[in-house]
Amino acid sequence: MDNDRQPATALIRQLEAVEVLVEKREYLKAKAELAELVNTFRPAFHTAEWAHLCYLEALVGQAVGDYMWARQKATEAYEFFKNTGEHRHTAQIQYVFGLIETSQGNLKEAEQQLKEAVFGFRRASDLGGAVDALNKLAGVYFITFDFQRAREVLAEGMELAHRLGDVRRIAWLAANEGRILLLLGDWNTAIERFLTVRASDLEHGDDLNLSKDLLSLGYAYFCKGDWFTSDKYLNEAYAKIIASGATRELAIWYEYAGELKAARGDYDGAEDLYVKGVELGERIAPESGLVSQTYRLYAELMILRNDFERARRFAQTAYAVATRLGERIEIGALLRVFGRTAAASGDLAESRRYFTESIALLKDLKVRRELFRTYLEAMQSGTFSLEEAAGFLSRAVRLAEGLKSEGLVKEAQKTAAQIFETRGALDLALGVWVGMKNDTDAEAKILALEEKLAARAVSSENEYRLFRLVTSDPTGEEAFKKGDIEGLLRFLEKKTGASKVALLAQKSREEKTSFWGLGVDENEVAERVLQAETGELKSEKPALTVGGGGKLASSITVPFLPSGYRYAVLFLEREGASGRPVFLEKEFCFAVAFADLAAFKLLEKDHDELAATTQKLLTQLEETAVFPNIITRSEAMQRTLSRLEQVKDSDLPILLEGETGTGKDLLAKAIHYSSSHKKGHFVAVNCAALPESILESELFGHKKGAFTGALADKIGLLEEADGGTLYLDEVAEIPLSMQVKLLRILEEKEFFRLGETRPRRVDIRIISATNRDVKAQVDAGHFRKDLYYRLNTINVTLPPLRERREDIAILVDYLLKRASEQAHRPVPTLSPEVLRFLFAYDYPGNVRELANELSRLVALTPPGGTSTKEMLSEKFFPSQSGLSFNWGGSLEERVCLFEKEEITRALESARGVKAQAARILGVPVSTLRYKMEKYGIDDAE
Repeated sequence: MDNDRQPATALIRQLEAVEVLVEKREYLKAKAELAELVNTFRPAFHTAEWAHLCYLEALVGQAVGDYMWARQKATEAYEFFKNTGEHRHTAQIQYVFGLIETSQGNLKEAEQQLKEAVFGFRRASDLGGAVDALNKLAGVYFITFDFQRAREVLAEGMELAHRLGDVRRIAWLAANEGRILLLLGDWNTAIERFLTVRASDLEHGDDLNLSKDLLSLGYAYFCKGDWFTSDKYLNEAYAKIIASGATRELAIWYEYAGELKAARGDYDGAEDLYVKGVELGERIAPESGLVSQTYRLYAELMILRNDFERARRFAQTAYAVATRLGERIEIGALLRVFGRTAAASGDLAESRRYFTESIALLKDLKVRRELFRTYLEAMQSGTFSLEEAAGFLSRAVRLAEGLKSEGLVKEAQKTAAQIFETRGALDLALGVWVGMKNDTDAEAKILALEEKLAARAVSSENEYRLFRLVTSDPTGEEAFKKGDIEGLLRFLEKKTGASKVALLAQKSREEKTSFWGLGVDENEVAERVLQAETGELKSEKPALTVGGGGKLASSITVPFLPSGYRYAVLFLEREGASGRPVFLEKEFCFAVAFADLAAFKLLEKDHDELAATTQKLLTQLEETAVFPNIITRSEAMQRTLSRLEQVKDSDLPILLEGETGTGKDLLAKAIHYSSSHKKGHFVAVNCAALPESILESELFGHKKGAFTGALADKIGLLEEADGGTLYLDEVAEIPLSMQVKLLRILEEKEFFRLGETRPRRVDIRIISATNRDVKAQVDAGHFRKDLYYRLNTINVTLPPLRERREDIAILVDYLLKRASEQAHRPVPTLSPEVLRFLFAYDYPGNVRELANELSRLVALTPPGGTSTKEMLSEKFFPSQSGLSFNWGGSLEERVCLFEKEEITRALESARGVKAQAARILGVPVSTLRYKMEKYGIDDAE
């Protein structure tokens, strides 16, 4: 037996030696050693040693670019380990699969494999393996330009690496962060990262990673415009790449070195490198960024050579690959190439479309260097007008300054200065030349521009006159800061010499117009600016009118449209008797510009009024929704309130049970607004009203991209309730799949947004309510027992109104007054007969049903009159109700009428929730919807 183990033991030692070579990134030597081991030991199939050998062959095969062989060996190893419970070995193989899929451009599969590898390593307590998998996962997100997710994953890996104290892994993570910073245009910080990592890799003799560091440094200095340093690092990188046999890094080197040669004007040398890069990329990873990026650079080289047909073909090839990979930055750059080729063919409309799409996409991605290049090429294309070209140049200058690249700044500045001066933007031109003080032409240009600006500052061409006057004149500054619209109009009156000034505005046809006027009334202004028949503005354009009969010298009307308004208009009038001439153009222009200030003050006024109203309502709510304001004489209810008063400030969950309409919602609010949680939000969720998929997103929120339609991050209701109370109405309707997540919140106060891997903590108090027998739901297997006991820590059962008839009298008095106030009608007198019926009725809908009945009486009773029994609903008279069928009509007609009444009652009891109403009626929801449509019953009924 021991003799049989000797070869296996020797093989294990040799495999461990190969692992050391792999850790040192000496892949070619490791590959040779593995081949010798296979020939020497010939391990038996389906043994642990054989599977380990397969794993190492896969890892080395991936590193040297032999992806087909690597995939085969990884599959063989995975088939052995997947059922053994060896989580670390399984995770290692999933990690290798992730590397293979990444190298071949299968990024969705790579993401899945690496996520599973992270989970497996964590499960096996192999934090180092988890860091490596997170690092590669960040690389996948980097390739797809999802920089936010990439940085989040790197941060997670960095946390684990620091916990391990693993300097090497910290350096690798820092290098990947540097590559993200490089694409985002923060070149100096990126270079600092790469230099730090390079020192670490030199110390450890890691040639493969050192070659990557040198490549990154070479490209970073190229982006900065320091071509000499770029060339130095790229040459060092080439030597390391050849020595380590890293084919993928060689393809990247062809791309970077070719771009440098093209920038230096060596087009033949650049083309030679691009051809080699395309050939290598298509051989090792035909569906990868290596191919799309090199073809795009090749296309841009053809544009420099004015070979637009070849440029278009290469760009189409690159675009097809980039689209399949989802390379958004590459797509944005290729749209720029298509813009140049379309312009060369004379299709300016198509060229404009491509450039517009390219700019929008690159701006969205915040890829500043590519956006800079797009602005310059859009100007150079001849597609856009001179004004548009000047705009592109201005943005390019600002981008170059933000990138802190002296070469790019200088490239754009002189052209921008010339365009700005030509178009009359002297201040912008001066700003550019001041930034180029070391230039030989700068001093003379600055003096000439300063003289031109001084002359224009005292002329009527000064477009900033309005803001200078407002901020320098004490009257204007005081009126503007105080938010006094009338004071602002007095300032306008003073500056324009108007004898009448007014502001007329309306939000909607249903609302009253707002009016402020000096020397004029609302009717006069409305007559001048509005159509008598329709109330619409006579004109939507500013107008200066001279003359008009009588004493009128001239008038100005300036319509404008603040957000949320139907219209707003400034009106100024100057009378001939005022001793001043008619309004001049400068006063007209002043009034037109002044409309911006008026719009701002209108919106400020609306905001202040809304804030005051919100605060008033919140104060009223806090004053009314508290225990002392709950109306009851019932001893049972008073005992319940006393009990809740004792626990109101605790974090214990409370379950409110009771029939529909017994006041569960009101009691939940009273608990919140009487407790220490009232400073936080009271967030109510009707669990029966939302489908499962929507309920989960609404409760937990989601991350952008978590599912189709998740276009942005969304805060869930749990986070909205943080620091306050979450009220789960109809809690028994929560699907089983959601119940386990709710249990986690109750136990650990933490949850995951959809699409996120890190938990979020909340400090909330949960109150739930139901009109169903939850215990029966538990026994039937429809509700989790553990969740029920957590929610049921404090149980309150609200008695139906028929069991506390002593409350009916005081509720009638309170609810009748409330209904009258809401309807703006006097409180009716209730006849003794009406009172007898009200006191005798059982109220299956409880307090809510009583409130609805009293609202009906308020509506039907004439002002100052007495309510009679004829005004009560038919349900108070069973012998005359729809059940007696004492009316005429066919049997079918009577059945239909009966069904309609029953459906209406069920919907009323269920507060419009169809699923609950269907259960009351004992029919499927689909049948209920059909009947509602058949009888014309709206949800609102």
